[in-house]
Amino acid sequence: MPFVEADVKREIEEERGNDPKFRKAWGRRQTKENMSPKGSSFDDFLKEIYQDPKFRDLWYDLAADKDIASAIINERNEKDLSLKQFAKKVGISKKKLVKICEMGNNPSLNQLKKIAKGMDKVLKVEFVSKDEFDKKVMER
Repeated sequence: MPFVEADVKREIEEERGNDPKFRKAWGRRQTKENMSPKGSSFDDFLKEIYQDPKFRDLWYDLAADKDIASAIINERNEKDLSLKQFAKKVGISKKKLVKICEMGNNPSLNQLKKIAKGMDKVLKVEFVSKDEFDKKVMER
């Protein structure tokens, strides 16, 4: 039987190139690599883009959603609970909990109170000036 030469590296690259999951992951990697200069952090990038008034207005709009999602995720991680366990503990369906954490889904005040009660916490709503908010963003 004759010995057949094979370019294994090329074959693997072709196989990966045909895999949609690999292409999607590679695309994300390329985007991240090209987003900001080497050595700069996300915080540096945020400070730079935050100077754009349109971006800043979007950031204001998403701030409450981000804070809600972060609070839920942090609490879940702190208690070392799966999403299913956490949903059961707070008395909200897993599907509804995921929607709340996706941001932009406008959870009701009653849903947030229910989550807070299930976490044995108190829901606190706070209004801050844009200047104070901007200062916190820039201090990151």
